[in-house]
Order: sequence, then structure tokens, then C-alpha cells
Amino acid sequence: GRWENQLPRDANGRIFLDVNPSCFQSIVDYLNELKISPPDAPLDPPVVEKDDEVFLERLLKMFGMNEGVCSPPLDTVTL
Repeated sequence: GRWENQLPRDANGRIFLDVNPSCFQSIVDYLNELKISPPDAPLDPPVVEKDDEVFLERLLKMFGMNEGVCSPPLDTVTL
């Protein structure tokens, strides 16, 4: 795509994302659940530990997902 040549890569040519791993995993898990769930099934938003909540919100925004993912207010999420 149009961003293909602009993404940083490691020595093996794999795309390198410098993001919080627990936040990224939470988003990947959410997307997987979205893919395998029936269209009418309500989904829980991605959730991380309290210390990472701000990073999750920023990562969702960076990926353009902040409007489509219903996340609870930051002060209500606990693990």
C-alpha cells in the first residue's frame, strides 16, 4: 500500500511497531474476537491494566480505532 515503504523494518525486513506490547495484544485480541463473533454479539472493548490505559487510548487513536471501539471511561477500568 501507500505506507509500505514508510514503515520501519528490522534487519530481516519485518515491519517494526514501537508500541506498548500489552496494549497492542489487547487490540489484536479485540480484533480477533470481532472477526469470530456473530455480527449482533456485543463485544467488550480492549482492556489493559490501569497503568497502561492512557497508552491504549493513544494507540487506538493512532490506528484510527478510537471512534469505532467503545471503551469505558479511563477511571472505571480495573484488572
